[in-house]
Amino acid sequence: MTGLGVLRLVATATAILVLSACAQRGERQDDVSFSPHASLNQLDDWQISGRLALSNGRDGGSGELSWSHQHDSDVLRFHAAFGQGSWRLDIVPQRAMLRLSDGNQYQAPSIEALIDQHLDWNIPVTQLSDWLKGIPSSGPVTQLDLDLDGRIRSMSQSGWRIEYGGYLEVNEHQLPRKITVRRDGQQVRLLIRQWTIDR
Repeated sequence: MTGLGVLRLVATATAILVLSACAQRGERQDDVSFSPHASLNQLDDWQISGRLALSNGRDGGSGELSWSHQHDSDVLRFHAAFGQGSWRLDIVPQRAMLRLSDGNQYQAPSIEALIDQHLDWNIPVTQLSDWLKGIPSSGPVTQLDLDLDGRIRSMSQSGWRIEYGGYLEVNEHQLPRKITVRRDGQQVRLLIRQWTIDR
């Protein structure tokens, strides 16, 4: 796979992760039996750093990811091996900009438009930001497995299988350490080394 192909694959999945965090949601209908940590849905200012790996059954890529989310803005930085495929993604209201390591820049009025114009990969847009925090998204959960502390070990939503490989305690919250999301040969793996939250 070419360096540009890896870049497109990793940038696409991560951009859609951000879109899911920024997207306006309808009213949630949370079932607290799914998790005793429903307050996690209210976390609005946070940062993570870790390793992101992606595969779509044909191509794949991995690298170091840092993601800072503050209210209505996001900054993501991705560094692949030897600097190939490194990029920065900035999202603020009414503007999204992708800056590549070769100096090229792409921007659009929204992250949706940016993805539409330059990227293509099938990721559950409106759900990943909830899964990232260790809670189900809105809508039915067809399978759910909790550990003894009530944290999710695995679940299925909208045809996606979500698995958690442990949690970290951060400011009295239990937040995921390792997440794997897969469906139909597509897979996103995120190993979070550090969570930082403002409360």
